Amino acid sequence: MAGGYATLRRDFSAAGADAGALCAAAYVALMAGEPVQARQWLAEALARDPGSVPARALAAQIELFENRRQAAAQNADALLAAAPDSPLAQVTGGLTAMAAFELPQAKARFGQALALDPAFVAAAVYLARIELGCDELEAAWRTIRQALATAPDEAVVLATAGFVRLGFRDFAGAESFFQKARERDNALGDAWLGLGYVAFSKGQKGLGLERMLAATLLSPRLSLLQSSLGKALYQNRDFDKALATYDYAARLDPNDPTPHLYKGIALTDLNRPGEAVREINASIAKNGNQAIFRSRLTLDRDLAVRNVDLARSYTLLGLADWAYSKAVTAVKNDPLNPSAHLFMSTAYMATRQRVGASGTELLLYRLLSPANQNTFTVYNDYTPMFEMPYLRLQTVGSAGFWSNGKPVWSASAEAYGGVPGLAGDVYGSWSQDGGMRDKNGDTRSLYGFAQRKLDPSVRDALLAAVTSNTTDTGDNTSQNDWYYANSPHQKQFFDNKNVEAGYVHRFGPQATFIGYAAATSNIWDWKDSTYYYTNASDAPLVESYRQYRRTQQQFLSLQAQQQLVLGGHTLMAGADYFSGELDYLRKSRDFYTYYGQVADDAANRYHYNPANRSGGVYAMDYWKLAPGLVAELGLGYDAVDSPRYGWPDPIHRELISPRLGLDWQMTEAHTLRLAFQRYLNTHTLFQSVIQPSEVAGFPARLNADDGSTVTELGAGWEAQWDPDTFTVAKLTYHNVVNPQYDPYASGNREVDVTVSRSMATLGVNRILAPYLGLSAFGVAKRLLPTAVTARRYPENDFFEADGVLALNFLHESGLGAGVSGTAVHQYYFDNRYQNVYGERRTETLFGLLNAQLSYQFPGKRGFVSVTGTNLTATRFTYQREAVALDAFYPDRQIVFKLGWYF
Repeated sequence: MAGGYATLRRDFSAAGADAGALCAAAYVALMAGEPVQARQWLAEALARDPGSVPARALAAQIELFENRRQAAAQNADALLAAAPDSPLAQVTGGLTAMAAFELPQAKARFGQALALDPAFVAAAVYLARIELGCDELEAAWRTIRQALATAPDEAVVLATAGFVRLGFRDFAGAESFFQKARERDNALGDAWLGLGYVAFSKGQKGLGLERMLAATLLSPRLSLLQSSLGKALYQNRDFDKALATYDYAARLDPNDPTPHLYKGIALTDLNRPGEAVREINASIAKNGNQAIFRSRLTLDRDLAVRNVDLARSYTLLGLADWAYSKAVTAVKNDPLNPSAHLFMSTAYMATRQRVGASGTELLLYRLLSPANQNTFTVYNDYTPMFEMPYLRLQTVGSAGFWSNGKPVWSASAEAYGGVPGLAGDVYGSWSQDGGMRDKNGDTRSLYGFAQRKLDPSVRDALLAAVTSNTTDTGDNTSQNDWYYANSPHQKQFFDNKNVEAGYVHRFGPQATFIGYAAATSNIWDWKDSTYYYTNASDAPLVESYRQYRRTQQQFLSLQAQQQLVLGGHTLMAGADYFSGELDYLRKSRDFYTYYGQVADDAANRYHYNPANRSGGVYAMDYWKLAPGLVAELGLGYDAVDSPRYGWPDPIHRELISPRLGLDWQMTEAHTLRLAFQRYLNTHTLFQSVIQPSEVAGFPARLNADDGSTVTELGAGWEAQWDPDTFTVAKLTYHNVVNPQYDPYASGNREVDVTVSRSMATLGVNRILAPYLGLSAFGVAKRLLPTAVTARRYPENDFFEADGVLALNFLHESGLGAGVSGTAVHQYYFDNRYQNVYGERRTETLFGLLNAQLSYQFPGKRGFVSVTGTNLTATRFTYQREAVALDAFYPDRQIVFKLGWYF
C-alpha cells in the first residue's frame, strides 16, 4: 500500500479529477497511514459533490482512524439518514457501532449492507468477525463463505475464513487459509496473526511469537493485535515485554477491556495481586461493569483464557467479598459463561458463604467450560494463554501437630493437562490426623478422583468423573467444644463412591442445554461401647452397653436444564430427580457381668429401609430491565421424602418455591441487591444441583437437613469507594423449619424444629499496597426458636457477635504472609441450656489468632509454607447453628507444607 501511495503522489493530479477519483485517492492515502493527505483530497471531493456517499463515508472512517468516535458516529448517522439504501452508508454505520462496542447494531448494519449488495465483501468480512466474536460460528462460516464465493483470492477474506475455522478448532483448515492469505498479501497482519495461533496450538511457542511479531510490525496500531502479541510474549516467559505490550494496547484503544484482563492474569501469576485486581476491575468497568471481561471483537475465541479463575487475584490478598460482588454481577449478566461460575465458586469458598452453593457453581463450571489444558488447572504454573498441548504434575506433603503433640500428616499427587478439545485430571491423597483429643480423636483418609472433559464438537461437551473416599475415625464429634468428653471406644468408617456424567449442547450462543447424572454409594459404619462399674453388696458389677449402626445409601441423581436468551431475558427451566433409600441397621446389646458371669442380657436389632427421594421443576428469568438493572423472577415446585436415622418412615414435604431478586447498579460505584426466596431442601446434603445457587447474591440451599423449608429475605449494599476500597453491608432474615421425629412424643411423632435467624454483616476490603491487602468482617446475629422448639432445644436461643481482621501479604519475590484475629461473643438467653458439666450457660467470649508464612520457589517450581491456627491455644465451647459461618477449633495446630511442581 505504501508503494501504491508513492506512485499515486507522483502521478495523480487533483485539479482535473472528479469526486470519485478523489475519493479513491483519499482511500489509498488512508490505508497508507496518511490521514492528513486523505482529508485534503476528501475536502476537494466534497467540494465538487457535497452529496457524494463515498466521500462522506470515508470522512467518517477517517474520524474513526483518528479515534474521534463521537464525530464519526455523527457523520455516519447523517449519511444513513441521507442515503439509507446505500450499502456503503450501512457499512460506515456498522463501523462506528463497532467502535462503540454496540455489536447488535453493527451486525444489523452489516447485514443490511449485504442485503442491499450481496457482493459487498467488506460488509461480509466485518459481519463474520462480529459473529465469530459472539460465538456464532455457523453464522460466521456462512457469511465468510459468501465472501469467498465473491472474492476467493482476497487476502483479508481468506484470513477471516482462517479465523472462523480456528474457532471450529479446525487447525489444518485454518492454517491452509492463513497460508493462502499470506501468499496473496504478505503484508497482511491478520494472516501472520492466524499462523501464530496455529503454531501455539501445536506447542510451537517460539514460532508462534515470531509470527505474531510479524503481524504487529505490519499493523502496529491495532489494539487487538498488540493484546495477542502480549499473550505470545507472556507464553514465552518474556514477562516485562508482555506487560509493556498490554499497556501499549490499552493506549491504542482506551475502551478495549482485553489488555486489562490479560495483564490482570499475568500480574496474578507474577505475585502482584494488588495491581492485578486493579487491572481486572478496569476490564470489568470497560464492559459496562457487566459480565464478559474481554472484547467480543477478538479474532479467536480465547478458550484458554475462559478457564482462568479471576477470583484468585482478589483472594491472594484476602479480598473475598470484593471478588464475590464481581462474580455475582458476572453471573447475572451472562449465566452461560463458565468463567463467571468459576469466579463465583472460588469467591464462595473464600467468603463466609455456604458450601452447597459453592459446589453448584463449581459443577456448572465443570459442565460449561471448554475442554483444554486449563480446564482443571490448579494454578501452579504461569497461565497458558493459548490452547496448546500441556501436562503438569504436582506433589504436596504436609506435617504438623496439635498442642498435645498428636501428629498431622498428609501427602498428595496430581496430574492434569490437555490438548485443544480434551482435558484430564487425576488426583490422589492420603492423610492422618491424630486429633486434638487425648484419646480416640484420630482420622485416617484415602481419597482419589479422576475427571475428563471432551468437546467432540464446538457445540457439544462431555464430562465424566469418578471419586472415591474412605475414612476411619474415632470419636471426633463436637470439635467446637473443648470440654466435650469423647468416647474412648467409638469407631467410625466411611466409604463413599461417586460416578458423574454430564452433557452440554449449545444450540447457539443464546441457547444451551445441560444434562447431568450422578450415581453415589455411601456407607457409614458406627460402633461404640460403654462400661459402667458399680458395687452391689460389695460385689463388682459391670454394665456393658454396645452399639453398632450401619447405614448404606445408594442414590441416582438426574438433572436437566435449558437456558435461552431472548432479548433482555435469560430464561432457565429445569427438572431435578433424585432417588435412593437409606438402608439402616442398628444392633445393641445391654448386659451385666457379675463375678465374670453374665447376669442379665438384652439385645435389640432394628433394620429399616426408608426411601430417600425428591423431584422438582423450576423456571427462572434474569430480566435486564435497563443497563445496570436486573430483575430475577423464579418459581419452582419440589417434593421430597427425606429419611431420619433410626426411623422406618421418611418425612414427606412439598412446596411451591418463589424466587425474587433485584440487582441494581445505581452508579458505577454502588450496587443494591434485594432478595426473597422460599425453598425446600431436597438432596443438597448428598449431591450438588445445577439450579442457580443464589438470588441477588444471597445463597440458597441453607445447610439444614433435607426436607427443611427455608424462607429468606435479604438486602445488600455494595460500594467501591475508590480503586482500592470496597465495602459490603447486608441484612438477612431466615426462617428454618426442620422436620424431625421426637422420640419422647406419643402419637404423631413428627415435630417441626423452627428457628428464625436475623443477621447483619459488614465487610471491608482494602488494597493497602500492591502486595498487601486488608479485610475486615463483622457479624451480629440473633437465633430465636419457637416456644415448642425452645423446650426441646434451648441451645438454639442465643445472640452472637463476631469480628475478623486480617492482613495478607504477597510479594513478587514469592514471599507471602498472613495474620488474622477473630473475636467471638455468644450470649445464651435460655438458661436451661447447660454445658457438659451440667453448668448453666450464660455467655461465651474468646479470641483467636492465626498466622501463615510461605515462599514460592522461582519459576513456579514449588512452595513451602507454615500455618498456625489458634496460636494461643484458646479453650472454648462454641455453639454452632445450622449455618456455621466458620469452624473454630479450641486448640492450636501447626502445619508445615512442601510442594513440588513438574
